[in-house]
Amino acid sequence: SVAEAAKELCKAGDFIKRTEEAIAEAAEKARPVVHHVKTPSKTVVLKDVILPKEFEEILRYASIGVPVMMVGPTGCGKTFIAKQVADALELPFGAISCSIGQSESELKGWLLPTGSNGTFNYVPSEFVQRYENGGVFLFDEIDCLDPNYAKMINMALSGTDGFHLPQRYNEPFVKRHKDFIPMAAANTFGTGTDLQYVGAEQLDESTVDRFRAGTVVMDYSAEVEEMLVDADILAWGRLTREKITSHRLRRNLSTRFLRDRTIFKAAYPEAWSKEGDYDMLTRSWKEDEKVKVKV
Repeated sequence: SVAEAAKELCKAGDFIKRTEEAIAEAAEKARPVVHHVKTPSKTVVLKDVILPKEFEEILRYASIGVPVMMVGPTGCGKTFIAKQVADALELPFGAISCSIGQSESELKGWLLPTGSNGTFNYVPSEFVQRYENGGVFLFDEIDCLDPNYAKMINMALSGTDGFHLPQRYNEPFVKRHKDFIPMAAANTFGTGTDLQYVGAEQLDESTVDRFRAGTVVMDYSAEVEEMLVDADILAWGRLTREKITSHRLRRNLSTRFLRDRTIFKAAYPEAWSKEGDYDMLTRSWKEDEKVKVKV
């Protein structure tokens, strides 16, 4: 009948529209991403990299040497951003993951028997190299920092032009390079452990103050996730996050997790399922928590 034919045409039209929308969305995602960020000395152009809105603020602080601390939940891209800052400023990048009980040598360097007849020579750490020669250095997980480390960091970032390193006996003064840029990443503001980040330590106020003027609060970026994450996985993830928030659960669903599940789906589409995403996310959760976020 004419009515049935019209109905079929409408269905076909809807299908074509959905297909065109999907093609347009795919084309948008495939388009090269270009960022232009102005600094006092130049306009930085970054191509083919996906960055959150906080990046411009972070780069502004870093470009003028203000120590930067990024505070945000696990897996929101803090470490990645620090490396992008180094790339944007065309500087070398170094990092250390902070923890209680770390050897101070990881910051100060080592005296090792590398010379002839076992003579001890000073071997600089990545931190000392970046401090003297320029570059971005990230104190990752700084809210897990050992207090002994904090005192040395405080001295190095005190506003003077360097610090003394006794074990480098031939040249004990470590002069700060004009292009040395300290950055830090943390899950907390350095106020100590909480029910989510049980490994966090309270930071000395003098350490916090050195990063205060460059502290940037971060969260999971909707724009970044839309570029990185499969549409079905992202829709499930956002709904699950809403449930986590509404039930006030001390749990996270990170961009990193969504990206990794997207990679898995692309590699093994026949093995992927939303139930699998849910199971992987909640595998270590309590039963009552699992029920609350079940989509």
